[in-house]
Amino acid sequence: MEFIQFKSSILWNALSKLGKSIFLPKGIFYWSDRATKEAEINGTIGVMTGYENEIIKTSEEKNVVFYIPRLRQLINKDPSLIVPYAPISGLPDLRKYWKNWIVTKCKTINNLSSKNLDISELITLPVVTHGITFGIFLATRLFAEPEEFIISPNKRWENYDSIIINQCGVKIKSFEFFVEEKNGLKFNFKGLENVIIESFNKLNKAILILNFPHNPTGYVPTIEEANNIVSMLIKIVEEYKKPLVIIFDDAYEGYVYKDNCIMGSLFYEFLSKSKYIIPIKLDGASKEMILYGGRIGFFTLGLHDAWYNKDKKQEFIDEFDNKLGGMIRSTISNCNRINQSILVEMFKANIDNIINERTKIISILKERYELINELLKQVCDNTGKISVDPNAGGFFLIVNLKIKISASQFCDHLLNKYKTGLIPFEDPNENVNGIRIAYSSINKNLIPKLVENIKLALNDF
Repeated sequence: MEFIQFKSSILWNALSKLGKSIFLPKGIFYWSDRATKEAEINGTIGVMTGYENEIIKTSEEKNVVFYIPRLRQLINKDPSLIVPYAPISGLPDLRKYWKNWIVTKCKTINNLSSKNLDISELITLPVVTHGITFGIFLATRLFAEPEEFIISPNKRWENYDSIIINQCGVKIKSFEFFVEEKNGLKFNFKGLENVIIESFNKLNKAILILNFPHNPTGYVPTIEEANNIVSMLIKIVEEYKKPLVIIFDDAYEGYVYKDNCIMGSLFYEFLSKSKYIIPIKLDGASKEMILYGGRIGFFTLGLHDAWYNKDKKQEFIDEFDNKLGGMIRSTISNCNRINQSILVEMFKANIDNIINERTKIISILKERYELINELLKQVCDNTGKISVDPNAGGFFLIVNLKIKISASQFCDHLLNKYKTGLIPFEDPNENVNGIRIAYSSINKNLIPKLVENIKLALNDF
């Protein structure tokens, strides 16, 4: 946005540097708003929607945002659990429950080396944040100086740029996410390695953000790829003997639809592996407990014994907690108590039941994932006008355009002519030109029509 009128007013010169530079990109919310008004098929929103009778017994075929059915029993709450301020770092019971949830996930994931490992002594008590978005802000402000950089793939959630660059004044150093190999597109190990080494040479440290299942591509490392990522990063830090902060954006942890891929966060694989690796896990209730509007996230630090004397461990943890508490207090003060209380009740109500109800919803997404990939592959093979990035989980996938038109123009045409709303995903500087499809918000019976509309739109160019 140019802010033409704003710049001509007396207010402009009174703005801070941040006040002048900050803006809301014409991105996901712009296209979602248009699709809500104009589209018959809306694949713009990163939430799970579908017919309510898919998750509960009801005769009415009503389209809803999916939820954990047990949540219906927890809405009416005692005012004493709602009205008071929550502690700055979050409700103590919730922090304990969430730590146990992380420990349980690590123990039960079948295809990681950390299976059956009790990590309860290897992580801090999670601090409650206002969603993962705020967790990314906290991690950036805590570890990165303005004009330093954080490493991220060239294909990434657009809000990383808004948080890291526009809000915090920190740069993003990109690497090409995928490289073409004999068997198709693969994770770019060499590109990641090179940019970490560059950071070590320039900054004497490196900060990396990883997001699997990935938003927006849906990429999840295979077990082999995951092992290679872990061994490569450990090898680099041990060779250079410089700190590497790894921020794990685990918003979509658990939403994996292929058996040969990792089912959980890579965070677990880095715990206590090298004193130079500083692992941070950002996860939350939005997707894991299907409570989008709750805006409850968690910030957990992985620990290493080399950082402190054994008898000073708790003192070290308390000091780190204090740092995060100071940042929370000086920004949002504390997080919403109502939704923290609801989460506590969900855990008390028997987490196994909640997991079972969530598993049913994940199975619905898996069916959509399998169908849309099958149909898009046919379009790829028959037209040669698109390609689909590797994807195995999450809510999204990316269709790359191989025609000479920008993604924004294509999405505008798709919406105007075929009443189909998708998100353009483009950045000429990063060699990115594609469309993001949130199949999470498209009923399975509409997916064939969606793909047909994409095919028809491609034929128009």
